[in-house]
Amino acid sequence: MFGLPDETDAQIRKTAEILSEQKVDGVKLHNLHVLRNTPLEKLYRESRFKPVDLEEYSRKVALFLENLSPKIAVHRLAAVASRWDELVAPQWTREKNEKPLNLLIIFWLRKKHGRDAVLRFKV
Repeated sequence: MFGLPDETDAQIRKTAEILSEQKVDGVKLHNLHVLRNTPLEKLYRESRFKPVDLEEYSRKVALFLENLSPKIAVHRLAAVASRWDELVAPQWTREKNEKPLNLLIIFWLRKKHGRDAVLRFKV
């Protein structure tokens, strides 16, 4: 899950490296959602927590993929809020039908890393 408070790039890289050393067949990437009536919502309302925007989340995905074994299947690049009626933030996770998140992330990766970027990570 990306977007946790105080998360570092080193932690993201290390997570990918640890998974690469294990007998893992696949991963599903997930972004942190702020939901109603949770301690995280309180922090968000008090401006003590800010969820990552789509561009920053996509950067974190790229960093993770760069350090993940190509033998591990990636089943999902981001999660849409399943309890959208309880979603407080980030709003970009609400857009399941209008703009599929996986396509938005792939578009960002290609824009930043070239047209074939998704195919080039850790090959």
